Amino acid sequence: MKADHHIAARVLQAMPFLTALARTGSFTAAGAALGVDQSAVSHRIRQLETLLGTALFDRDGRVAVPTAAGRSLVALSNGTLRGVDAALRELAARDAREVLTVSMSATLANLWGMAALPAVTPHGMGLEIIADERLSDLGLNASDLAIRFGIGPYEGLETIELSSVTLTPMAATHDFELADPDAVLIQDRSCDQDGTQSGWDRYEDASGLSLSQNPRMSVTRTDMAIQAALAGHGTALGRPLLTDAAVAAGRLVAVGKPVDCPSRYWICFRRNDPRRDLLRDMAEALCALPRPLPRPLPRPLPAARIS
Repeated sequence: MKADHHIAARVLQAMPFLTALARTGSFTAAGAALGVDQSAVSHRIRQLETLLGTALFDRDGRVAVPTAAGRSLVALSNGTLRGVDAALRELAARDAREVLTVSMSATLANLWGMAALPAVTPHGMGLEIIADERLSDLGLNASDLAIRFGIGPYEGLETIELSSVTLTPMAATHDFELADPDAVLIQDRSCDQDGTQSGWDRYEDASGLSLSQNPRMSVTRTDMAIQAALAGHGTALGRPLLTDAAVAAGRLVAVGKPVDCPSRYWICFRRNDPRRDLLRDMAEALCALPRPLPRPLPRPLPAARIS
């Protein structure tokens, strides 16, 4: 991909067209959003692709799907000339090497992904890990592959189940008793708000226990809840991938029965991705990794980039 200040200025002028098409997936819808004819959108996008020397969209009938370059350009630029210039330079650098970009929640990256992904990344390929809290939106994300926690599978994406999920109350010692009305429950607020049905409300419904009188410690991310439980501050809901290592090391113990969770961990990628076979192989390799992950895993990738 070409990159210089003059090109960046021309790209900035065309960014509304690029962003609208990436968001809508339709030249007609993008044109309507911008107040222009769909042919004007098509013409401007083709001009931009010619200018940059790379395809920004794959055309599949009436649907326009951003390529890796198109997704990255939208995600990396911030609507300013400096941002577009930096995005073009980053994309030019990526062209010089083959890089696989994977997105997942910060919680999953911290507790599992940072160890797992380098072990299944092909030798010689770069790896970029993006923390992304959106459950299923890949439209404007610069990722080749996404690992999501939710009630899938996701329409329009190649989706492979990574893990089913149970919710298990866990604490640092067996001294915590759920039946004790003074036992502190560590609550990740997002689990009761994001549609995953993975919080204490779900646990109470599925287990038949009434825990409404227990004091709560509230946090905003699941890894924070797990860390609080590890520090002995109460009981958090553990789930596979996130708590496997701590349980195996004896740092967390189950203090209640597990219940099924409707959500799963899913590996997602685009069906028309030119590296579809590679992505499927990586997904299958991730599914086959042992649990808990041994340390160290084979073939670590020292040059992994986290953003």
